[in-house]
Amino acid sequence: MTHSYICINCFSLKPNLVENFIICPACNHEENIQEYETLLQNSADALRYGYQYRIQYEEDLNKDPRLLIRHHLLELNQCFEFITLAAISGIVGNFTYDAIKSLINGILNDSVVIELNDKEFKKKLADEGEQEKFIKYIQEYRDNKLNTDEKVIKAIEEEILVHKEVEKFEESPRYKEFLAKAEKLDQKKKKKRAKKKR
Repeated sequence: MTHSYICINCFSLKPNLVENFIICPACNHEENIQEYETLLQNSADALRYGYQYRIQYEEDLNKDPRLLIRHHLLELNQCFEFITLAAISGIVGNFTYDAIKSLINGILNDSVVIELNDKEFKKKLADEGEQEKFIKYIQEYRDNKLNTDEKVIKAIEEEILVHKEVEKFEESPRYKEFLAKAEKLDQKKKKKRAKKKR
């Protein structure tokens, strides 16, 4: 994407990383990179579970009150994490809804190259009513007070648990061993195909 950082003080999209600090040329705000990355990860979680999965499962619940289906939703472009961070920071800073929506529109209108599913999400979030829902859902997730059906909450909790287990597995020696074996197998297949072409 065009920008790597967002200033959490003035929401400028032009901060630079200088040594271990993100420095904003617009307002001179400095943020430790580790603290910033923690904030951004929290924003990514709020976006994924507080909004993305929630709206999916609420839509599913309307179609089938049993809510038996589960999803693996694709991660969105980092620009949407910036939007979430702006929303969370705006809520904490007691910004008005209009001010937060203005920030969202500013990021959405930035020249960002994104995938097809991101474009669909961008179109959805461009709607003013959806922006208000987005801010509300992010605030509820941040406050751990999801005002939705218990089945939806349970589905979101299951998603969080599954992703944590996947992350643990991906960090384990067993997973690294699996990747190494898969790579060797792939190389053997490539050699066989190369021999057949001769």
